[in-house]
Amino acid sequence: MLSLFLARTAYSEQIVSSKKDEPDAYYGLDVKAVISPSYGARIRDGASGISNSAPNDKTGFSTPWTILMISKTFEETGIQAELWGELIRNNQLTSDTRTDSGTKQNPYILNVRRASIKKNWETSSYGNYSIGFGIQELPHTYTQWSNYWRWRYIDKGPLESLGFAPQPADIGLNATGKWSIFSAQIMISNGEGYRETQNTNSSGMDVSSRFSIEPMLGEKTKTGLHLFYRKENAFGFGGNECFEGKTNCLPNDLNPATSLSRQIQSLQSDTFGSESNLIWNGFLTWNLGLGGILKKQNSGEIRDRLQPFAPPIAFGKDGFGKALYIWLSIGIEKFHLLGRIEQGTGNNGIMGVTDTVQKNFYLV
Repeated sequence: MLSLFLARTAYSEQIVSSKKDEPDAYYGLDVKAVISPSYGARIRDGASGISNSAPNDKTGFSTPWTILMISKTFEETGIQAELWGELIRNNQLTSDTRTDSGTKQNPYILNVRRASIKKNWETSSYGNYSIGFGIQELPHTYTQWSNYWRWRYIDKGPLESLGFAPQPADIGLNATGKWSIFSAQIMISNGEGYRETQNTNSSGMDVSSRFSIEPMLGEKTKTGLHLFYRKENAFGFGGNECFEGKTNCLPNDLNPATSLSRQIQSLQSDTFGSESNLIWNGFLTWNLGLGGILKKQNSGEIRDRLQPFAPPIAFGKDGFGKALYIWLSIGIEKFHLLGRIEQGTGNNGIMGVTDTVQKNFYLV
């Protein structure tokens, strides 16, 4: 599969209104956009008999990621309000899925990616801080928005695609701090993600965090080391959420003679991640990133609550997942050759049974 991707970032423009004795910029909105037109073509392989495209091969013209960003900053108070809308292609919907009318289902989805309000504090000696509330990015997406993984319009960042968290953004309370080359972030969120109905699987809260060191080695070299941690359902979940049929914790066995339950700890998991980056801007621009993920999914015994003194029906066994990834980009000015390799347990998530390898190469 050979793909050519072009992306255009529309730089910030201010939409202003006028008022006597006040500067127009004080009332302005910052408006930005990312548009990602692309073209893909399958290399025909007559020898193997593979010539037809699968529904999600992205052949022909497409727009994998389009986003509109609107923000307003009140400089006197340090308060910032943001609203982002995104149009994305959902690969989980095949283009040959038909509705009752017989037309092809539209594979594009319109979402609110960010809807938040944030308070910023800037100090000369003690660092910069912020507290935000609303729909916002989780800490593991930091390397995407810091231009280490610069090609979100082509594909998700590795931590996102490998399933560090169910989705890249969520509803919650977020705090950040930056001190010279050091920065940290912690977020308490609902856990389901911004595209899902809240509290469907659990009412518990997730805690996600990040710690980064980003020194400059000379004028041309930027490096980064990032540590990530996520505790799923750290607190706030209910004791009956693992009764059969209540949530996805334990499906209903449809047996009226039993009333099953699983230990509540099976709602919890711990995920650790790390990523290191190196960007060198010389005659050739080099961008190297490598990282890994470790995940532990708790399990628990399944018992019949109608027989409290009977032995467990099933003994739980904790699950473990892992993933590794690397990318390398080499190019000049606007053209780069990019390659990425991912290997982990499972496909689009790291808790599956089988070990899979995915390799992608792009000209961007």
